[in-house]
Amino acid sequence: MKRLLFLLSVSFLMLSFETFSQVYTDQWRFGLGATYPRLIGTDAGGKEFNISGYASLQLDMSEHVGLRVKPFYTHLESQSAKKSTSDLFGLGFALNYYFIPEYSVVPYLSFGLAGFAQKMNDPVDGKAETVLDYSTDLGFGLVFKNLIADNWDLNAEISYHSMTNDRLDGTNGLIGGMLGGRRDSYMNFGLGVLYNFGFGPKSKFFPGADLKDKTPALIDRYPVYANSWEYGFGFLYPRFAGTDELGQEFGYGGYAYISKKFNEYTSIRLKPSYAHMPGSQKGQSTDMINGQIDVLYKFLPYEPVTPYIGLGGSLYGYAVNKPTTLSIKDGEWQLDYGFNLILGADWKLFDESWSLTTEVAYNTVSHDRLDGLIDMSSPVGGFLGGPYDSYMTFSAGFNLYLDRGDKATGIPVYDGLKIAKDQDLVSKDDKGKDKDKDPAKDDKPSGNYEPVDYAKIEEIVKKYQSDPIDYNKIEDMIQKYSGKDQTQSWVLYGVNFDFNSAKLRPESYPILNHAAQILVSNPGMMIEIGGHTDAVGSESNNQPLSERRAEAVKTYLIERGVDGARLTTRGYGSSVPVADNGTAEGRAMNRRVEFKVLN
Repeated sequence: MKRLLFLLSVSFLMLSFETFSQVYTDQWRFGLGATYPRLIGTDAGGKEFNISGYASLQLDMSEHVGLRVKPFYTHLESQSAKKSTSDLFGLGFALNYYFIPEYSVVPYLSFGLAGFAQKMNDPVDGKAETVLDYSTDLGFGLVFKNLIADNWDLNAEISYHSMTNDRLDGTNGLIGGMLGGRRDSYMNFGLGVLYNFGFGPKSKFFPGADLKDKTPALIDRYPVYANSWEYGFGFLYPRFAGTDELGQEFGYGGYAYISKKFNEYTSIRLKPSYAHMPGSQKGQSTDMINGQIDVLYKFLPYEPVTPYIGLGGSLYGYAVNKPTTLSIKDGEWQLDYGFNLILGADWKLFDESWSLTTEVAYNTVSHDRLDGLIDMSSPVGGFLGGPYDSYMTFSAGFNLYLDRGDKATGIPVYDGLKIAKDQDLVSKDDKGKDKDKDPAKDDKPSGNYEPVDYAKIEEIVKKYQSDPIDYNKIEDMIQKYSGKDQTQSWVLYGVNFDFNSAKLRPESYPILNHAAQILVSNPGMMIEIGGHTDAVGSESNNQPLSERRAEAVKTYLIERGVDGARLTTRGYGSSVPVADNGTAEGRAMNRRVEFKVLN
């Protein structure tokens, strides 16, 4: 029975992933739910049957990114000698990144901070009291869209919360959470509902968009410049993380940086900074001057909020004031190096010339004296293990262009429609043969076909067509020939398909999007969509393949708002070539789609 339930659950999940749902450029979400919390990185360990609840309000600032505010209550019980408990009353802030927003089941990653009042009851160490504290939160979740009702989603999430104290379980000790050090942590397993409201325009980069909507494209709203230079500055809040001493609050620091952007996604950054971190004892502290070099990767450069990750190294000088270990000289500066792991986000909310940035960095150093205490036998260390110290920084600042390069043009587009699985397109008598062969993979034994040189495509168009099509003047061409000459065809070069498949390739969508806009603006026009293949393979396979490709284009146009009653399809196979099938470039031109105006 358990196996059956498991298989049914997996089958339901897989089917859900194959279903599309509407995506909006922005919207609001309100949520309510319950969670099951459990102490996980603590000295005393946790008991079962803890309780927790939450409400949430989220603004989705783009198709992929949402900013969430989440008030919560959490009750945790430990297995300490006194059965200590903790009650947390808090407010969390998180940035959620949705991987595939067009599907009915959407996985997401969440990162944020939470501030709370922690009431400690019957602690083993210290006294029963209420203190203010905060945590660093990391979560992974799933949104099941419209599973409950229209605009009502089911939300499941697992989250990890790393505290900044060692008293969550009522016991002080050396065991800590995932981020190292002696700080406690807990996990949450949550289930709730989301109500969606306040919808913005339908996204043009996913199914169901309104072609009459005049909202500018992402690249126009938030332009990005590749091959450019940036600089920035800001403030940072440092805190010991994986150290023997816990340290205290109210550290401070600042930074500046200069960055070279190789393209819209990847850059290298030089970032000098200063940090002052208070120690555990009165008057104890560490001062650090850091020079770090990081490589950054930005996930969504064209959206208003751009999450990024980074990896790098540091060379720094530091001095410990009033160290606990006597072998460390008071106030003496020393040189060392470290390793950096970075997670951040750029916020392009006001002007294209500058943006805000928020970042959290985890820094593991190469020694055990950053906190003023050397204990190489201690199990307490950083994220990478061992006794070496580490610290975290939370920073906020400004980014500005120093020198703009070329404007990037890589717009994300609708990912297409699967009309049929590739293997379904191969007839039984043709399996094992070469059919509609990918010209980039043509080999010598199958006809001495050379690889495609796509730079020659435009020359082929000019050679085989007396009036090469300018896609910016397609509407004028249709108006000229509509109703006058039914033999005139609108040839869509650049509408490409996967090898031996009716799945449209991404480079086809800008061309078809333009075609759809023209057809919507000319509602009386009747069109025949003709699919064509090259001469490679048998006609018994090429004919149905051309029909399926024509149907794929029709389905896409309907998705873009064109009335399906105005569209007919026909497959011509390889019977109407426009170029030489003896060359790779010619065969690429023959694999095409044509629109014929019928009225």
